[in-house]
Amino acid sequence: LTFILGKNADIILLNLLLAGTLQVGYYSVAAALTLAISTMLISGAGDIALSATSIMVQRGEPDQLRLAWGFRIKTSMLLTVPFMVFGFVVAPEIVGTLLDRTYLPAADVFRVAIGGQIFIGLLGGGAHGDILLSSERHRTMRNLRVGSGAVNVAFGVSRVPRGGAAAAALT
Repeated sequence: LTFILGKNADIILLNLLLAGTLQVGYYSVAAALTLAISTMLISGAGDIALSATSIMVQRGEPDQLRLAWGFRIKTSMLLTVPFMVFGFVVAPEIVGTLLDRTYLPAADVFRVAIGGQIFIGLLGGGAHGDILLSSERHRTMRNLRVGSGAVNVAFGVSRVPRGGAAAAALT
C-alpha cells in the first residue's frame, strides 16, 4: 500500500501532469539515493525489531517493549540521521559523482527528499509503525497508511504541476 500510494503514485502523477519533462528522472534519482542513504546501516533492522517486539507483546512484557522501542528509535537516529545530513550537504557531489553532471537538477529534489527523511528519522522513523503492528493494531496502521496515501495523492495533484519533482518528493 505504501509503495503504491507513495513513490509509484508520485511517478504516475509526474507522468500525467508533467509529461515530456525530466522531472520523473529527477524524482527517481532522488528517491533511490534517499532510500539508499536512509537505510544504509539499518537494512533489515526493522524486520528484526518487529519480530522482537511481537514476541514481547505476546509474553506480556510492556517494560521490555518500552525499552526496546526506545532503543530502536535512538539507534535508528544515531545510525541514519548523520548520514542523511551528510547526504543533504553534499547532494550535488553525490549526484554528479554517481551519475553525471547532467543530473545535477536532481540534487535539489534529493535534498527535499532527504530533508523529509531526516525529519522522519528524528521523529522515530518506522519504530512507531512496528509497535502498532506488534501490538495488534493493524487497523490503525492500515488507516494511517491509507490516509497518508490519500494525502500524498491529493498533495501531488495540487502541487506537482507547479513544483515538479521537488513537490512530489516533499510528500
